[in-house]
Amino acid sequence: MEKCLYSRKYTQRSGDKVKTKKRLVFLSVLCLVANAALAAGEGSLRAIKFDIPLSIKPAAVATEASSTQPPDKNKGEDFFTKNAIDGNLNTRWSSTFEEPQWLVVDLGDIYDVDKVIISWESAYAASYKIMLSEDRINWKDAYSTETGRGRVETITFPIAKTRYIKIDCIKKSGEWGFSIWEVSVYGKRKLVLF
Repeated sequence: MEKCLYSRKYTQRSGDKVKTKKRLVFLSVLCLVANAALAAGEGSLRAIKFDIPLSIKPAAVATEASSTQPPDKNKGEDFFTKNAIDGNLNTRWSSTFEEPQWLVVDLGDIYDVDKVIISWESAYAASYKIMLSEDRINWKDAYSTETGRGRVETITFPIAKTRYIKIDCIKKSGEWGFSIWEVSVYGKRKLVLF
């Protein structure tokens, strides 16, 4: 059971020790089941398939937006699209003040995605959609709301294959445009144990 490579690799991806312990037990049990099937002399190996939660890091230059607010020279602050995926909650993307606006994140490859976390600045979207695409031509709605709350919103939806994630900001919450500190994308990776 201790030699299950997949449980070791997975725990290194997680920064949350409590969740890591729970998931490690889950993975260890699955490894144990596979080993038990072998020990029982069942003639052939049985494959056990399961999903492992996966944090997906977008490529470094993988964002585009309908607009970007010009830099604030007095504060030395810029509002580039890349700020929304740089892992830094002190930088942000900010649009101009018109409605609607959008931000597209390119994951660099196709993943099975089921969760997006948006950390909004105070200029959040009261109404927005999350759209998914494998080719950036054909888009599917994954989520929509007309009651956006701002701050940190965790959006879950049925797992779907996607490379591009579009945050379609439809209605502003106030007088400013739309502004996002960070976008985090999560999905699942299939693993097979024999």
